[in-house]
Amino acid sequence: MAEFPTHHAVAAAMRRADGLVFAVKRPDEPGEELPGIWGLPAVTLQDGETPEDGVRRLGTEKLSVELTPLRQLAEGEQQRDEYVLHMTVYEASPGGEPVLPPRTAEAASTLYVDTGWLPVEAFREAADKGSLCCQLFLAFSPGPSPENRRGEPYEGRSNLLDIPKERKRRMVDAARRQREAPTRSEAILWERLRRKRLDGHKFRRQHPFGPLILDFYCPEKRLAVEVDGAIHAGQKGADEERQQLLEAAGLNVVRLSAEQVEHDIETALDRIRNALNS
Repeated sequence: MAEFPTHHAVAAAMRRADGLVFAVKRPDEPGEELPGIWGLPAVTLQDGETPEDGVRRLGTEKLSVELTPLRQLAEGEQQRDEYVLHMTVYEASPGGEPVLPPRTAEAASTLYVDTGWLPVEAFREAADKGSLCCQLFLAFSPGPSPENRRGEPYEGRSNLLDIPKERKRRMVDAARRQREAPTRSEAILWERLRRKRLDGHKFRRQHPFGPLILDFYCPEKRLAVEVDGAIHAGQKGADEERQQLLEAAGLNVVRLSAEQVEHDIETALDRIRNALNS
């Protein structure tokens, strides 16, 4: 069997407080992949470039705005004619309103022809036509549609919670990096959860779960504990959809604010205990 090279890319998902998501329209030109389709902005990673740096470059090169990567939402692979596409979708925050730069003949990558803020369902056409980043985004952002009235995640070609072994390794590496640099609230809570200190229950921190990484996880009770910092105040919609995806996979989820963990840890622990005993 022929081996295909792997091309790595990253897409940015930006959501406003009203739930609309930033979208770009691809050129409707001969030879263009998915011509005229609305989808997420994306960029191919350069050699040695991290997805986070790719998000930042995507903002400056294609959207004339500073993009701040917030967290990884999902990742997956797709076989193309001559290569394997490995796509990572990041939630990102723009430093202003994205604006398209002038299109030039010297552009090394696709430059878009239009932008807009669209509902999640607007990305389904691109997903159905093969856009991997839109398939991943919809898997993370379940919502009703004429074909999917129950609000189930977009399945595409497979259940995106089931990732290949090599992708599991990448998620393990990403989780390890996050464990090495915890936030203050995560470090405080971990001191109370580690070594079965909470009523004898074993917890893991920065636990890979499909294409997601959970802040804390109790495998015995299938309980995920998420600690939300101040930045989450502007992304409640995305957090709710992340929780829906986890609950659809059979997990119970407790969300704690970083402020509560840092200033009222006993109440935070009581909430976890109640979930463990429910």
